[in-house]
Amino acid sequence: MKNKSANFMSSIGIFIHKILPISVPLILIVVFFFRLFFPQPSIFMIPDFGESDVLNYNLPLKNFLSQSLKNDTWPLWTNKIANGFPLLAEGQIGTFYLPNLLLFKFLPFIYAYNLSYVLSYILLAIGTYYLFRMFKFSPLTSSLASTILTFSGFFSVHLNHLNLLQTVSLTPLLWASCFRVWRRPSLRNMCFLSLLTAEQFFAGYVTIFFISLFIVILFLILYEFLIYKGFRDKYLFRRILILSTSFVFAILLSAIQLLPTLELVKLSTHSGGLSFENSTAFPYPPKHLLTFLKPYLFGSPGLGTYPGFSEDWGIFWENTAYLGLLPLILAFFSLFYLKKRRVLLFVILLLVSLLFITGKYSPLYLIFTFPPFNFFRVPSRYLILTIISLTYLSAITLENIFIYFRSRKKVLFVYILYFLFLMIIVTDEFMFSYRYPPVSKASLWITEPQVLDIIKGNNNKIVTLRSSLKWNDIFLHKGWTNIEPYVFFTNYLHPNYNLIFDIPQFNSTTGLFPRRITIYTDIAKNILIDGEKNSAALNNSIKNAFKLAGVKYLISGYPIKDQDIRLITTINAPATISTSSILVYELENPLDNFYLSSETQDVTTLQDFFMYLSKYESNDRNKIAIEDKIINLNNKLSARETNSKLDYLIVNDQSVKVVVSALEPTILVWNNNNYPGWSAYDDNVKIPIYNVNLTFIGVPLEKGQHNVTFVYRSRSFELGKNITILSGLTIFLILLLDLVSTFQKGSGNTRPSPYFYNKLSN
Repeated sequence: MKNKSANFMSSIGIFIHKILPISVPLILIVVFFFRLFFPQPSIFMIPDFGESDVLNYNLPLKNFLSQSLKNDTWPLWTNKIANGFPLLAEGQIGTFYLPNLLLFKFLPFIYAYNLSYVLSYILLAIGTYYLFRMFKFSPLTSSLASTILTFSGFFSVHLNHLNLLQTVSLTPLLWASCFRVWRRPSLRNMCFLSLLTAEQFFAGYVTIFFISLFIVILFLILYEFLIYKGFRDKYLFRRILILSTSFVFAILLSAIQLLPTLELVKLSTHSGGLSFENSTAFPYPPKHLLTFLKPYLFGSPGLGTYPGFSEDWGIFWENTAYLGLLPLILAFFSLFYLKKRRVLLFVILLLVSLLFITGKYSPLYLIFTFPPFNFFRVPSRYLILTIISLTYLSAITLENIFIYFRSRKKVLFVYILYFLFLMIIVTDEFMFSYRYPPVSKASLWITEPQVLDIIKGNNNKIVTLRSSLKWNDIFLHKGWTNIEPYVFFTNYLHPNYNLIFDIPQFNSTTGLFPRRITIYTDIAKNILIDGEKNSAALNNSIKNAFKLAGVKYLISGYPIKDQDIRLITTINAPATISTSSILVYELENPLDNFYLSSETQDVTTLQDFFMYLSKYESNDRNKIAIEDKIINLNNKLSARETNSKLDYLIVNDQSVKVVVSALEPTILVWNNNNYPGWSAYDDNVKIPIYNVNLTFIGVPLEKGQHNVTFVYRSRSFELGKNITILSGLTIFLILLLDLVSTFQKGSGNTRPSPYFYNKLSN
């Protein structure tokens, strides 16, 4: 009986000391997200300025990923946005992130989407707990640190940015893994770090990925200088070599995503970096630091009282990282231990983070004009370093409080204090994070809106006109106190929301655009809105750009009076909301998705193309603008009209078959962006593709019968895939050899030496 009693008490002790501390943040995560699953599937649909990153980005992109994976294809290309776009290359869809591959492949979409949040928070909580345990904090302190960081405002206000959360959730684990490699450079540690780094890149938010690596490298430099041997370690070169090798392997592992992304960057408007104005956009005014004390000091976006962003003012969900008052108080008292080098290290990290988040207001503002810092917007995202530093400093005070009472053998009082601190954190910080995001039924956002009853069918490409103005009429004044207006606004089919319903859209909401596509999409931004008369006006260039792109329907919140545009229906807003009706117009004589042309016009500059757009007339529908005179047919034909015929079959987004009966030489035009990777075959013989009308695909054909096939095969993707597979096999062999070597030596001791930890506890 005594042995059973002793074993029972031992089990209780193990549970309290090892299992309970990490269980607490995990239980809170379940509480936090339970509402998304019961009593009905729901989502965090959080409106933003002019749109929602839920509806316009993460929900449709993850839906497209889910459909692709379930159909056993990769989401390399979609014809449904911006007249064709390399969705995988843009990266934010997060194709190769392992949780995405598993969840969206095997689970119903909404459950996979919501479980992505849950898993991100779990990885964040476990990673933070592991990091603080590595820093030699006790399980109780590490548990509180994990709770503070996981439920901080930084993450809850970004619940509309799933890809950001997925990326940043790995930051503490990446930090811990880098530190482990630095202090104990072994093969298995190196391989794990490589895999983890690649996974964070795959998650899709490159800005956070870069910030994470920057944080880790900065920490290691300060650690080596302040705590270890001040760069006098005789093994320093070896440590740098092992860490660098880890990152090299990470680059090779991520090649399947990295190479297509680099290809897109090279063709995009971001290829040379951003201007200072763009790299410091959405600024963090220093007075916004007061929101660490009171998050809604300057207003609430949920109530529509927070100011709109401007050159001098940022965005609530970018500038808010509320930690609660208790962690701030505890962090302040850590300054009494400033003589300890680890405290000094994190005070320095905190100050550095403040210099970065303030962007153009910082003494370091010039750094945002140099690569790689000028490749990213929104400096306030360095807040992740701010909150980790503050969490660490608060943990210092907590640890010393617990040590004080433990030394006096008041263990029970230590646990009382732990639960007291936990209750304060839950009451303050957790409740802020819990209440911030609005929750609504998932069915509201994935059920077909009324507008689809009108525009379904063939040749139904749409363009949404300035819907952001109507959206902001609600958002800037009423926030999301009533979600019903935003449900009505789904009838606009904002880009990329149209992806969910398989409707092609002229525009796209993406982070990277090829320059040629941008020229087209920017044209739509020149629509004139008369607020007083509540009307919209389109000039000839805008209408002609739509016609050349094959746009049939215009969805607008403003009446349009134009002889080329016919109103076909009005969707009235419910009486319970105060917003104008949504108007659906039909554009006269848009070009088909595929058509044949027998007349060309040379354009050699952008100015030539803009002139061509302004003068294009409906009776010119057989004319195309070309850049390469090799496909000029004007000298071959005496008539403008062609008697040729065609028929086409779209197999999928990456394969199209077209049958052409050409009675004379002609040019087959497809309103799909000519992007690297597209190839054309005539009766299985490869034929050249040319740019027509600036960005679309044109194929010259001789007289006769033609079976033309267009296929998208990204060479950058195929090369990257091979590199990723080979590097993955290499890492597997390294781990296998390391395991065999360990087994042969008969050593099961893989624990790092005490010195690994003790330097940070001094």
